[in-house]
Amino acid sequence: MASAPTVFELTDQMFAEIGRAITAWSHVEQTLFGVYQVCAGTSTKTHAGSVVHIDHDITSAVFYSLETLHVKRTILNAAVSAYVRGVPQEAELLLAWDKLSQKARELSRKRNKLAHWTVWEAQHIGKGTEDEPIRPARLLPPAGSPSFWREFHPNPTGRYLTVGQVGHIYKAFQLYASKVRCFEKALIDTEELHDKDVRRALDLLHHHQQLSQMRRG
Repeated sequence: MASAPTVFELTDQMFAEIGRAITAWSHVEQTLFGVYQVCAGTSTKTHAGSVVHIDHDITSAVFYSLETLHVKRTILNAAVSAYVRGVPQEAELLLAWDKLSQKARELSRKRNKLAHWTVWEAQHIGKGTEDEPIRPARLLPPAGSPSFWREFHPNPTGRYLTVGQVGHIYKAFQLYASKVRCFEKALIDTEELHDKDVRRALDLLHHHQQLSQMRRG
């Protein structure tokens, strides 16, 4: 029979779960950058259907110089709107992006908790002897803040995160990144439509030039 985890192991479990979630958030930002690359024209699709990013030095420098998610979302909202303008799926794509953009805002609040809240270590309840029950580690509001001290009042507000809740945030970040990648591919699929529009415009221009020459002749 496996022994129960110690207070140290439970605390380390919390730190590990926070680390996984923070890493997952970096993948979220990477997928958002992928959308920006498509809109900036530095991505394309292979014959196999996979997305390839090319010549991303400038787009990377621009995107990652934006310090807040709010600014990144503002840039992306404008870029997506401009990129899908005029394609048959414009309304559908804009609606899908609006949902993703709003979800990014919601998830960023959870990311901020992971980054700025403080881990309160697991503790034995009572006098601290080894045979006493253990209160698991918790992620509390920033140390020293009014919200932090309220958790130690006789009637705490319960405003903290457990290891399980941090794990749910990690999974939410992963799911979101997957949805953004699907949207990126949907944007790439409009590339063919953009190409058709360009070819049609060139054909019309060529036809107009021919008519002009005939009239002059």
